[in-house]
Order: sequence, then C-alpha cells, then structure tokens
Amino acid sequence: HHRSRGVFDIAVAPALQRLGLLPCHGPHIGGEPAGAATSDAIALLPQNHVRFHHPGMKVDLGGIAKGFAVDRAIDSLRESDQSCGLVNAGGDLATFGASAETIHIRDPRSPGGSLCQVVIANAALASSARLFDPMEPADTSFSSTIDPATQRPAAEIAGATVRAPSCMVADALTKIVMISGERAAGILHAYQASALLVTAAGDVCVTPEWQDVVRAAA
Repeated sequence: HHRSRGVFDIAVAPALQRLGLLPCHGPHIGGEPAGAATSDAIALLPQNHVRFHHPGMKVDLGGIAKGFAVDRAIDSLRESDQSCGLVNAGGDLATFGASAETIHIRDPRSPGGSLCQVVIANAALASSARLFDPMEPADTSFSSTIDPATQRPAAEIAGATVRAPSCMVADALTKIVMISGERAAGILHAYQASALLVTAAGDVCVTPEWQDVVRAAA
C-alpha cells in the first residue's frame, strides 16, 4: 500500500459490496471512515494483532489471496522434494524447476481468444481484466479492481498480466497496473516484475523486461 502510494488498498471492500461483488456480512456499524476508505486507517501491531481506527472499516484481501495460496502450494511441493512443478489457480500461476512452461494469455478484448504466449521458469504470472459475461455486450463490462481515489472500478486498462518472482506480488501488482497503466513502471521495476497490458482503447503495451519471454499467439 505504501510503496504504491495508496494505489493498492485492501480497504476497498465497501466499494466492492456496493457493486455486488462482495457479500454484506453482519450489522453495519458506524458507517465508513470520513473521506475515501484507506489502509492508513489500519494499524499493524506486534504479535500479529491488527487494529482498525474506525469501527466501520472493512477490508478485502482478494487482491492477493489467490497469489498467496499459489505460493504456499509451491512451497509444499518443494518441501515434498518435487523437482519441478506448476500450480495454476486460474489467472494466477507459478512454476519452479528447470523446465520452462509456455502460458497462453487470454485477450481481454476478446476473452475467447489468445493474445500471446509467455515462456516462464521459476517465476509467477497473474492476470486481471474486466469481468466477462458471455451473455452481456463487451462494452457493458467493468473491472472488479477498485481505484481507491474514486472508489469506482478502474477504467483505464482492460486487462493486465504481470510476471514476478512470487505469485502474491504478481497478484498485487496486476491491481496497480489496472489502475495506473504505464505509470506503474517504477513499482514494477522495484519488485523485479514486468507487465503486459491492454488499454481500454485496445492498445497493447509491454515493459522492456517482458519482451524476452513473449511470443505471438498461434
């Protein structure tokens, strides 16, 4: 959250609830914090304790949960003396071992098609895109990534895929790219990550580090 200057924010749960993307559990206590919800209203204390500075604070860890689970699965495979492997949780995946894996990246402009292929080894990939409903027109879709500055779905980017050393980091960075687009280059570099993104206008952009792994779709 701090390294992204607030772009990645786990306190966007109320916005997701308003969109019907998260259920509402329990009573509504005290309303939301004044102004935009922000993770600055959360204190991380010793001995794994957490304090909310406002009784109405709600958080959603969905932005990193799947990536975290993939990393833990990779750890379990390594601990059981497996020499190589791939864990795919649907949109988020990671590999380890000497063998390279070819991954097909879905085109967010046409979810039934492939945008490109990526070859990775000992790395992770995570993707985020607009929600896809085959029964609805593509131009009515929206993203489940919430821009904390507006509390609305990010609209600048149609889809993003990030390659990073860990899947949890890749998962988090996709949300930052979905919100910031090419302005996320600095934080991607800080985490030794690279990205491919498709803008809402349909333009495809990649960071320089990405180009050595990408292949055109068959």
